[in-house]
Amino acid sequence: MELRIGAPLGYDCFPYPETTGMALAALRGVQSSGTERGLAVARRFLGECRSADALNWLRLGLLAHGQLPAGYCHPVAVENRTLRTRPSACWVAEAEKGRDFFLA
Repeated sequence: MELRIGAPLGYDCFPYPETTGMALAALRGVQSSGTERGLAVARRFLGECRSADALNWLRLGLLAHGQLPAGYCHPVAVENRTLRTRPSACWVAEAEKGRDFFLA
């Protein structure tokens, strides 16, 4: 399935995992055909993505909508090794425990 989205300046572009997750997190509680498409794309990315930063944002976005697949396990080979990925990994871990300070 190839998905293109409209973009400013009239150019089609492909969605990115990081921005898809960020947008879904920001749109917590919003139900629309656009968010449903975004959730479908995020679930697809979740199974394909191997970037720690992208996976963290996807998980936050899906959690914001109660759509993180049951039993999801973060790939062992994808580590949060950088200063950029560790904070978002902590946000996800807390959100998964129900301590939703970031998405409250």
